[in-house]
Amino acid sequence: MAKGGSNKQTRIRAAIHRPGIELAERVARFETPFQYLKTARGGFDPVRRFLLDRTLKHDREALAARDDIMAFMRSIRLGEPVTEKRDLEREFHTAHEDEILKFERKYYPWKLPPIELGAPSEPDPNMDEMLDFYICDGLKDYGFDRKNRKARKSSWRCHTSILPRRVIIEFDKGSYLPSTVMSGALIVEDFSYNVALGDPFFYSGSVFYTYRAADPAKQMKLFFDEYHRIFPHVIDALSRGIAAASGK
Repeated sequence: MAKGGSNKQTRIRAAIHRPGIELAERVARFETPFQYLKTARGGFDPVRRFLLDRTLKHDREALAARDDIMAFMRSIRLGEPVTEKRDLEREFHTAHEDEILKFERKYYPWKLPPIELGAPSEPDPNMDEMLDFYICDGLKDYGFDRKNRKARKSSWRCHTSILPRRVIIEFDKGSYLPSTVMSGALIVEDFSYNVALGDPFFYSGSVFYTYRAADPAKQMKLFFDEYHRIFPHVIDALSRGIAAASGK
């Protein structure tokens, strides 16, 4: 019985994740209708963005690393076997470490160590208002609304009931306060589904630095300008995943 239950959970996990996996892969290949993301900086983690920039130049190592990441994510989320024994992403990162650092400094300067930015220890007090604006207002057409949000010292969350299962966007402001790092996730608790908001951008994270010197307002705008644009595809993928996981 235990084995049968385990197999069922594996099938459910694969079912709800598959459409999101396919979305992230289409983005990584800049397939239709995602060609516009070839020049986008928002949404992407700097390291993944650097890698994808190199794939656009037909860099063989970058293409191999991209495909290795895809295979790895399919393995952990869908249970598919992995045949590559090397960590090609790590090898690519190691080979281009200095270039990646320069790339971050140019396009994502808030990634610099706080001491270089002269960062204060306290986070920007306007983070809740920014989240209200970008999520409750920016995604209101999808059921996110200020009446459905809860803001606490260590977390912020808002839910929508537009799909058959409740969908939550949640931000962790840090367990140890005051924290100057915040991360966002898209969650469906009924299926233990929890991925970073940046997941459709080729499995990017969604970490924001909230101290004033890191200019959190600029970070949020850069990210959500792209997230709002891709969100119709995100909610469609999640809708199909929930239906498949529910056996419909």
